[in-house]
Amino acid sequence: IAAHGKVIASYLVHEAAHASTFQEPWANAWLGTLCLWLAGCPYADFRHVKYMHMAHHKDRNDLVEFDYRTFVKGSGPVVRNLILALEWA
Repeated sequence: IAAHGKVIASYLVHEAAHASTFQEPWANAWLGTLCLWLAGCPYADFRHVKYMHMAHHKDRNDLVEFDYRTFVKGSGPVVRNLILALEWA
């Protein structure tokens, strides 16, 4: 149930960032901040999350990128095989 609640809270953060929940910007910011807390991100700044998300839509580029290929190639055989096994689980 807790995981399901975090997923819903994350979805509402996304909707608040797009200002699709309320007409008033302050209400979307309030909801976004509350839902970040409920999603397990109590120290995240909603304004920063919103900025990064809008930049993602505007530039079609991620500001924060995790290069999984480099990670897998740099990992030892145990980690690499575990990742491959879990990918097909």
